[in-house]
Amino acid sequence: AMGRVWTVEDRLHPAEFPLCLKTFYCERECEEMSNLTAREFKRCVLEELSQVERWMTSRTRLAESTHLVRVVRVLRDAPVVRSSGGVKVEGTINGILMEFCDQGELTSYLWD
Repeated sequence: AMGRVWTVEDRLHPAEFPLCLKTFYCERECEEMSNLTAREFKRCVLEELSQVERWMTSRTRLAESTHLVRVVRVLRDAPVVRSSGGVKVEGTINGILMEFCDQGELTSYLWD
């Protein structure tokens, strides 16, 4: 599903490698950016999150490969607080927290 990728820092659970967070477009952006209905887009997001969770819990060579990007956590409706103009804004987020690869290694995955 389409979305954005942000470089992030996890202060509660520091990682030994740089991190990025893939988030998904909101309903308004989805309508502007694709031909999918909001319901179809939500289904695509949930399918992608489920695929990544299955991959993380599998015991295959794929999941244990050192040549793939490490996925740290899958976030489903996770509570989040952000600052906007000095005001705290609370909400929820769906996304995939993973290793940040700044050499273009992830380009095809991120925009699938």
